[in-house]
Amino acid sequence: MTTSKSKILFMMSGSIAAFKACQVLSQLVKEGHEVRVAATSSTFQFIGAATLEGLSGHKVYSDLWEAGTMMDHIHLTRWADFAVLCPATANTIAHLAHGFADDLIGAMALAWPKEKPFWIVPAMNHQMLSAPATQNNLTTLTQTGFSLAPTQSGSLACGEEGAGRMLEADEILKLILSAPKQKQKILITAGATREPIDGIRFISNVSTGQTAATIATQLSNLGWDITFMHGQGSVKPEVAAKIVSFESFQDLDKKIHTELAEENYTAVIHCAAVSDYSPENSKPSVKLSSAQDELVVKMKSNFKILPRLKEYSRNKDIAVVGFKLTLNETPEQTLKIAQASLSPAVDAIVANDWSQVNRDRQLHPGTLLTRNSKKEFNELKDLSSQLNQLLAKGNVHGPLS
Repeated sequence: MTTSKSKILFMMSGSIAAFKACQVLSQLVKEGHEVRVAATSSTFQFIGAATLEGLSGHKVYSDLWEAGTMMDHIHLTRWADFAVLCPATANTIAHLAHGFADDLIGAMALAWPKEKPFWIVPAMNHQMLSAPATQNNLTTLTQTGFSLAPTQSGSLACGEEGAGRMLEADEILKLILSAPKQKQKILITAGATREPIDGIRFISNVSTGQTAATIATQLSNLGWDITFMHGQGSVKPEVAAKIVSFESFQDLDKKIHTELAEENYTAVIHCAAVSDYSPENSKPSVKLSSAQDELVVKMKSNFKILPRLKEYSRNKDIAVVGFKLTLNETPEQTLKIAQASLSPAVDAIVANDWSQVNRDRQLHPGTLLTRNSKKEFNELKDLSSQLNQLLAKGNVHGPLS
C-alpha cells in the first residue's frame, strides 16, 4: 500500500454495506489522506451525516442545490486526486451509466476529469448484480473509463448466498491505494501475425489473443488506459480505450513503432505471437495455382521486436513485458529459455508452456520473471494482479541479479 498522501472524493450511496465504507473512510483519514464525503440522500437511511462528518473531519456534501455550494460538483472533482463510490448500489450505478445528473453524485460523475481514476465498489443482492441491466451498466461504466472493483461471494444482508457482497475494508484500501493516481497508458499486443504466401494463403500460428484480451480487461478495470493492438481474428477485450489491428510481422513492427513513438506509454505488454519467419517472395496480388504437385516456400528470418520496444518508445523509461511460450518443456527448461530474454531492454518475461494451458485459457500456469524476482501464477487473473502491482509500483527496473 502506498504511503503517499492523496486528496480523495469519497462518494456513498444507500446500502447496508455503508458500515464497511465507514471503516474505509476512517482508515484513509488515519493514514493521512485528505477526504471529502459526498452522499446520496438514501445513504442517510443507513448512516448519519454526523458520523460521516466526524470520520472525515469535514462537512458532508449531499445537496446539489445547497446555497453556497452549487458549484461544488465541479470544484470537488477538480480538487480530488481520485474518487471512490463505496458502496455503489444498482440504482446509483444505473444513474451513472446513463449520465443522469439530477443529484450531486450523478453531476460529479458526469463532470469527472477522465484522466483521474474513479473507482466503483459495488454492493447488492446477487440477482441484482447478475441482472442484464446491471451487467450492461457496469460494462458501460468500464468502457467509459471508470474502474470497477470486484465483489465477493458469501452471505448477503438479505440472508441469501451469492456474489454481490462488497469487499472488506482492507481489500478496498489495498485496491484503491495501490492503483496509479492518474490513468496511465499501457499498450498490449495480442494474437497472431499472418505472413502472406499469396493473396489468399498465409502462414500463422495457434494464438487466439485470449490471454492478452483477458489481461487487458482486468488491467482496464484496475484503472489503466489500454491500447489493444491485435492480429486478424483475435479475441478482443471487453474494454479498451483504443483498438489497432495488424496483419503481418512487418505491419505489426511498423504500427507498434508508430504508436510507441507518438504516445507516452508507461508500459508495453507484448503478448502477440509474432512469426519468426516470413515467406521471402510472397505474391500478395495473385493467387498461386493449386495445380502444381508441390509448392516450395522459402522463408527468411525476422528480427525480434521485443528488445527494440524501448528504442521505439517516446518514453525511454517504458516498462517492457514480453511472453515466452515453450512446448513440452520441463518447468526448469521453460524458465531457463525465458530468462535468456531478460536484458536492459526487456524488464519482465512471462514464462509458460503450451502443454499446460487449457483450451479456454482458464487454467494458465506460468511464472512472471524480472531480473530480481520470480512469481508463479495459476490463472490469468493472478497474472494480471501481479502485472498491476509490478507496473503500478514502478519497480520493474532494477540491477541484473
